[in-house]
Amino acid sequence: RSLFPGDSQAFNYYPMVVRGDVACIYPHSGVLATNKTYYVTLDPGVVVDSNGAYYPGFSNPTVWQFSTKATGPANPTNLVVDASGAGDFVTVQGAVDSIPLGNTNYTRINIQNGNYFEIVDIAGKNNVTFRGQSRNGTIVGYPNNANIAPGGTTHARMAFKIDANDIAIENMTVSNSTPQGGSQAEALMIESGAARFILNNAEVDSRQDTILANINSSQGYFYHSRIQGNYDYIWGGGNLYFDQCEIRTI
Repeated sequence: RSLFPGDSQAFNYYPMVVRGDVACIYPHSGVLATNKTYYVTLDPGVVVDSNGAYYPGFSNPTVWQFSTKATGPANPTNLVVDASGAGDFVTVQGAVDSIPLGNTNYTRINIQNGNYFEIVDIAGKNNVTFRGQSRNGTIVGYPNNANIAPGGTTHARMAFKIDANDIAIENMTVSNSTPQGGSQAEALMIESGAARFILNNAEVDSRQDTILANINSSQGYFYHSRIQGNYDYIWGGGNLYFDQCEIRTI
């Protein structure tokens, strides 16, 4: 469980995810410092292969090391996220965390093509645009849902949470990869009081409850975009306007 900067709502997420022969470890938000080298150790039996055999692990701190960048971004209002490490950050939330709370200066987060497996929560940081490199090539999402969210709350079971004013998402895909029947799972949530949100030339995908606009003060304008889901998948009390959009039931 982790608290994201600017939001008092806790989120649950998987500390380790294994896909095939690759294990990815996800530390808590905000714990890594600039210009530091870290190492990982793994106890025996933490990971099991497809045949049921336990990975023996390793305790030598030189086996798995990584370093953070020596300095912060060159332009704090024009950030680059690149999963390859070529940008300012390798995660979208890392870029969000670098923006000061209460921010009103326009900030653009440029997200290069890639699959960013993470929950993104922008709270208390206004006037930010998330711009993907390509609509189908830049994918941000997570299998978050009511089964793993604290208390199953609607405030913590989404892939991308908007809890600030004048936020835009464009030229990318936001996805909640929870499978069919895997409980309620928003891809995009527009929180109470979040004003003037824009989705432009983008895609939002989930199964149940793809978009939640919480109450009548939650505002969103959707242009030239696709929203996919099933079972009351655009819901809540928010004020949303859809212009030249495709609403697809899957």
